[in-house]
Formats: sequence, structure tokens, C-alpha cells
Amino acid sequence: MDHARRYAWLYTLFHLIAVKGLRRGEAFGVPWPNTRLVDGEIDILTQVVQLGCATHTCTPKSTAGKRTITLDTATVRVMRSWRRYQLEAKMALGSEWVETRLVFTQADGRGWHPAQVTDWFRRITRAAELPPITLHALRHGAASMSLAAGWMSRSSQLNSDTPRPTSPRTPTNPCSPRWPKQRPRPLPRC
Repeated sequence: MDHARRYAWLYTLFHLIAVKGLRRGEAFGVPWPNTRLVDGEIDILTQVVQLGCATHTCTPKSTAGKRTITLDTATVRVMRSWRRYQLEAKMALGSEWVETRLVFTQADGRGWHPAQVTDWFRRITRAAELPPITLHALRHGAASMSLAAGWMSRSSQLNSDTPRPTSPRTPTNPCSPRWPKQRPRPLPRC
């Protein structure tokens, strides 16, 4: 993530996907009115879907996709910093700014095309000399960090992202990993 900080227009997007496990299209579709930084919550009610070269904004494909995610304090800080940066860019561009009300935009206010961001992610990870990783894999990394911290998102249990303790491995639940019994730790800062 340190290498991604050099890309101001993408860092917060990558951070949110990596820490909260949003799908690419969900992150692209988040408008500021659905983002409550004071409460530390984002309502996922829209997504951007890529259809060939075109994009389409729609509701998530299932009712479980519509949810509210909670943000940790580090992510709220990153998002507030991004909001200030975006508002400064908007003021500097004046009437040339394209008003989309989206959280994640390009330097002129237009929304990102999913393929563009995926391409940028590949370039950044290659430049940082990281092993091959996809943007989608960040979502799985968030789930792994949540499990390692002793928390599992309800999305994998009840289709919501409110954190819940993981279930211990039992004869009826043999697949659940056996984690040490301790209070959940906050997720590591990226």
C-alpha cells in the first residue's frame, strides 16, 4: 500500500477494497451521499458493472449485496483526507469539474472505468515488485485479515458486513479454523 500512496486518485479506493473487502464495482458505485464518515459507515446500494467496454450503474445483483459497512478509524481518516483532496481538485477545476457525486473519481470528477483501475493496479503492483496479485484478491485479503483478527464479516454468515466473532471448529463445523481465544485485535494499518 505504501507504493500505492503515490497515486492519490487511486490509493483510497485500493485501501477500502483491501481493508473492507468491497467488490470492485461496489467501490466504484459509492456516492458521497451514501458515505457517512461521522458515523463511520457506507451504504452499498449501487455498483458499476462493466459490460464489454461500456459501464452501467445499477443496484447490487442480490438483496444481500445491499448493505451497510462499518469503517475503522484508520479508514475514516484515509477517506476524510481523500474527500479534502477531491474537493480541492473540484475547486481548482471550477466549471470543468464533472459532477458525479461519486466517492472515487478521476482528476476531473469523472468516474473510473473498472478496466482502467484494474490496469493501474497491475502497474502499481509490478512497479512495487510484488508477487502477482489481482485487484479482486484484495477482497480476499480483507476476509483473511478479519479471520486472523478473530472476526468474520457477517457477509459470509448473514450477508451483512457487521463484524461478528468467528465460530470455533467443532464436529458440526470442521472447516472453521481454530484461532487462539483472545479479544479480537484491530486490523493492521496498511
